[in-house]
Amino acid sequence: MSDFLALIIEDDAAISAIYAESLEMAGYETEIIDNGRSAIKRIQEIIPALILLDLHLPEIFGEDVLKAIKNEPKLAKTRIFIATADHIRAEDLRDDVDLILLKPISFMQLRDMALRFRPAK
Repeated sequence: MSDFLALIIEDDAAISAIYAESLEMAGYETEIIDNGRSAIKRIQEIIPALILLDLHLPEIFGEDVLKAIKNEPKLAKTRIFIATADHIRAEDLRDDVDLILLKPISFMQLRDMALRFRPAK
């Protein structure tokens, strides 16, 4: 088991599984959430090292999930990656996140970026 939790907030199950495998290769334990409402509830309960956030989510949009993350003081050190195909929306959020990954995201790209942003033990 890893010392680091990566929270994957993505509504596409196939993509989530790929993200999880990639992040696990980078040494993270992973948890997948498939909608914005559940994500906001879960971030109140845990402190992940990394959050991989899709912007197009059911129930509550990714931008609103990001606002909830940014308003949670205990998540100040959590790394936030945006995963989206919408480069214009992502660009508007650049100052609020650590990394923007444009879909399609390669398995190796995500693994390497997660390793680079991983906190020291």
